[in-house]
Amino acid sequence: MAVIDDGIAFAHENLRDAAGKTRVEFCWLQGAAQEVREPTVLFGQEYLSDDIDKLIQACGHDEDLLYRHASPDRGVYAGSTIDHLATHGAHVLDAAAGHRHGSKPNPSRPVPPAGSLDALRVVAVQLPAPATIETASFGKDAFILSAFHYILDRADRIAERYLGKGRALPLFINFSYGFNAGPHHGGERLERALRSLIRRRIARGGATHLIMPAGNDFLSSLHGEITPDQLSGDDRGFDIPWRLQPNDRTSNYLEIWLPQGAVPDRVSITITDPVSRVIYDGPIDRSGLTIRHVDLMLPGALCQHPIGQVSVECYRTGDDEALWRFVLALAPTVPDNPTLPPSSSGTWTVRLGHLHDVVQHGPITCRIQRDINPFGYALGARQSYFDDPGDKAFDASGHRPLGDNPVGVFVRRFGSLNGLATHDAVTVVGGFVATSRSAALYSAAGRDATHQSASGRVHLSAPSDASSALEGVLAAGARSGAVFRMSGTSVAAPQVARAAAIAYLTERRPAHVPSDCGAGHELVRLLDGQLRPAPQDSISQTRLGHALLGREG
Repeated sequence: MAVIDDGIAFAHENLRDAAGKTRVEFCWLQGAAQEVREPTVLFGQEYLSDDIDKLIQACGHDEDLLYRHASPDRGVYAGSTIDHLATHGAHVLDAAAGHRHGSKPNPSRPVPPAGSLDALRVVAVQLPAPATIETASFGKDAFILSAFHYILDRADRIAERYLGKGRALPLFINFSYGFNAGPHHGGERLERALRSLIRRRIARGGATHLIMPAGNDFLSSLHGEITPDQLSGDDRGFDIPWRLQPNDRTSNYLEIWLPQGAVPDRVSITITDPVSRVIYDGPIDRSGLTIRHVDLMLPGALCQHPIGQVSVECYRTGDDEALWRFVLALAPTVPDNPTLPPSSSGTWTVRLGHLHDVVQHGPITCRIQRDINPFGYALGARQSYFDDPGDKAFDASGHRPLGDNPVGVFVRRFGSLNGLATHDAVTVVGGFVATSRSAALYSAAGRDATHQSASGRVHLSAPSDASSALEGVLAAGARSGAVFRMSGTSVAAPQVARAAAIAYLTERRPAHVPSDCGAGHELVRLLDGQLRPAPQDSISQTRLGHALLGREG
């Protein structure tokens, strides 16, 4: 079992075997200062199982002392969350691989018939703080790719230690992370790289499963589509209503993706702030370049610093494929540096003109990048969103909507899936409410079944809330003996990873699974007997996938 996360509690007693030895074979803290003369990793600090056992023996039950001594995240990329009572990584790692010896059987935390998870070995990678803090995903690719290369290499070392050279053990990678933007059809650069790594290991005979969450933005109004019937005016354009919130201390990003085959040659952009000042007006002359940037300045302002930037880029999504995209970045509404100009809070209007030829190729997709405070951090982030009057917060009966908006409404809920989980080498897990077995309100979804897009799908779902009145599920805190509730599809994914690992440990997997059925369908077949069918209506199938984790009753 491999987990990539933040705030990894690698010394937790739930990760020890019956003899009290750690099951964490390798742990890489990417943000830690290197404190050894001959480091085994390019940056950060690596702890092997013997190192962790020595720390546990030296510090006893004082895990505060242990983590201070281990300097988990106090290097160049400082910003440790392990000092908190609860962390995202501690919860996820425990849900995926944790077991406390002597505890009573718990259906929500299954173990093999042997009564323990001692045979399940763990590789953990803690991303550095800036990679976690930057929820818009910029600058993370190197850290994430390094984590995957590390996990694949260490998994081979574990297999060699226990089985001999040339043998491979099944590998389950839980990566409870995601973002909103990207092309959403498997062509994002990091997606393509991860898919290649996974397929390469599978080709060498090593069963490899990447499990990721669907995302939590079903009702966040971060995804919109422009279709031919929505165009208006002499320029056959569309007004994108983008609301920036007051007291937002982080930047905001809007991506506009043109459909396959469309080019931006005649498209014009007019950007108007909430008080009707035109910040930019005109076409973006790409002049044969694959990318071009234009700074946005406040009209008449004495300050010479821009408040944002708009760019046009030919984004490569494959060896011979590319999509054109516009990216609009705006400064915080309350910058940390008071000498820099803020963006105005309120509804910004981004007018795209001359779209008639573009939409003949398909809808234009608009996505706002995630801008929230990650678990354990207080950044002053406030999520911007599309302020579309057609996007109703409640349905006619007064309930929060479970399905998509009507045809013709700009904001779309279907298609809000995690932008890193739209390729065919990942299993996507949604979240449902345990008592009602209905999709959690926030649990994101791919396209509906009738859509012809190649974007990703939710394959199956696991509990992410106990009930409508009790959010979250229980798992370990950052210290041994502590538990806390955490909600979201991030806590659903590791439950599926755990169940799949147990299926391998108990040899309950099917004798033959077609290699061409896709990663998600393959894992659903692997878990046959541990799943119950999801409701068969189209909305539930889109949001929950094929099945729900857990037995009847």
